[in-house]
Amino acid sequence: MVMMQAQQTHEAKDAAFEGGPIQNLGKPITLIRQKASKRLYTMRRIKRTEPFVLSPAAKDIHHPFITHLAFTNEVPNNLYLVSPFVSGGHLFTHLQQPRQFDVDTSRFYAAEIVCALEYLHTQDIFCWVKAENVMLDSSGHITLCGFGIFRQRDGTHRDWKKPEYPAPEVLTNGKYSKAADWWTLGIFLYEMLTGLPPFYSDVVEDIRDNIISKSLHLPESVPPHAKDILVGLLHRDPERRLGASEVSEVKQHAFLKDLDWQEIIERRTKPPFQPGYCAECFEPSGVHYLCNHERGQFEEPPTAETFLGFDTHSLSGPGNKAQDVNPGTAVAVEENINTSAVTSPDIELETPEQIRAALEVALKSDREDIVGHLLESNIDLSAPVFKHPSERTTVLEWAVRHGSLNMLELVLSKAGVKSRDRVSATLALGVAAKSRNLPAANSLLSQGTLCEFEDADIPVPADLDDHDGYIFPHPSDSGEFTPALVSAVLNRDIDLARMLLAHGANPDIGYHGVFSGLRGPISFSCGRVVQLAMELRLLEMAQLLLKYGADEGLAAPVGEMRGHECGAVTRPVYQRVTAALRDIGTTISRKLISGCASDVQSTECLRSG
Repeated sequence: MVMMQAQQTHEAKDAAFEGGPIQNLGKPITLIRQKASKRLYTMRRIKRTEPFVLSPAAKDIHHPFITHLAFTNEVPNNLYLVSPFVSGGHLFTHLQQPRQFDVDTSRFYAAEIVCALEYLHTQDIFCWVKAENVMLDSSGHITLCGFGIFRQRDGTHRDWKKPEYPAPEVLTNGKYSKAADWWTLGIFLYEMLTGLPPFYSDVVEDIRDNIISKSLHLPESVPPHAKDILVGLLHRDPERRLGASEVSEVKQHAFLKDLDWQEIIERRTKPPFQPGYCAECFEPSGVHYLCNHERGQFEEPPTAETFLGFDTHSLSGPGNKAQDVNPGTAVAVEENINTSAVTSPDIELETPEQIRAALEVALKSDREDIVGHLLESNIDLSAPVFKHPSERTTVLEWAVRHGSLNMLELVLSKAGVKSRDRVSATLALGVAAKSRNLPAANSLLSQGTLCEFEDADIPVPADLDDHDGYIFPHPSDSGEFTPALVSAVLNRDIDLARMLLAHGANPDIGYHGVFSGLRGPISFSCGRVVQLAMELRLLEMAQLLLKYGADEGLAAPVGEMRGHECGAVTRPVYQRVTAALRDIGTTISRKLISGCASDVQSTECLRSG
């Protein structure tokens, strides 16, 4: 029987665990739970064939901002390392929502990283920290994670030291020093303040050249003290780099000098925010290529024979089992009124249900005269007219779906779409956008149909308390409440997008629950429409949105619907999209400003596109 050996004060009998696989975070990582304390830990399996030697001092690494080694277990072919699970998610994933941190937030995180680096340097550990290792704990404080910190540093196996944007001396001559970590701090701080690393390129080989020779660009939005510390930290000469001599050079810089360092190290400074549970996959981008096993696959848990006492618990989400649906339970709608009963315009119908049933028959019979007569009644066109489970739809949606432009225009002429039928009209516009029905979309827009829903229009899902934590999809996940402009982008229909924008569509509209397009999965399942266009590499579409005033730096939309969680975007995709939007946005602004230079109303010229 294999038992877990405690490295610290835990007794062996308390070290029984149960656990299973989670998403790959760069190495074979498994989530486990200690049976006695119910605490969560992460475990890495190290094969004996790997060039990994555990440092004798690994168990002595303890710091408020660094995860520690809790347990180890050694079996004939594998070594298992166990550390506390840090649940707040990766710092640079949290950056995706606001796009960039303000100065105070950036200063807070930078200061805690400084404290962690100072400690690691006293332990003779350097050139280790990477963006994927900077995480937040449940309180919102920085925690540096990664089992590489427990590795014996003997001057060999340099391949494991792969920061995304390593110091130039590391690239040119393999020189590793404490100064390289201060370069990395500069990279982190720059990204926090601006939203992207300083030497970013979507061509991996170009990043190396940029680090070695490209001038450091500091946006005007970065305040003077921040610019000064960035220049010092990102100095290409390691001997002249800020912090190269003493950590005090960094801590006493004007950007950080007013901080109470004792308060920081004691974690008495309140974090900018407290993250919820977050265990997303972090796919780094940088100067190195990822191996196949580092691309988000899953690692099988240890077997009972090699690691006794483990059960499977997936971190990818609660156990969501599809509910069996019996097709025989669908009940056909009973017709209350037959066709002949509604052939006369003189018919008098007493109840809303009679009117609805008559309208259904008239629509299917293509009787415009009867439809026009029935629409004179005060019928709620936002309610489904066709109530059969296979076709629950409103009058306007039915007319669009069936390509009946005459019927659509008849309904629009009878209904006040700006008031009582506003929601049903916008739903119909969404149907037209999905089906690329430009004539129907034009008819709806010409009658004043709004391109977007109001928050109150989207229904709230049923109470979630009785569903064992199951994460319900956002109402827009079904596509019904997807904004028309989003559908136009997904369909790559620039003519429809131009029509919608000309009729007041919001170029900054947010959306939720878009998981696939014409050519495959969508990374920005929740986001802004201009990001979606850029992810799909629709340059002309993105340019159109930016000309109509889309703001690429606007914070991500918040899916406040209970039970909905906006997913993170993989780091390479997020950075590619953000960088591309900034580039074309800058180009468009320059062209528009130049074209409007002689116009006193240059701002209005920019807005008009």
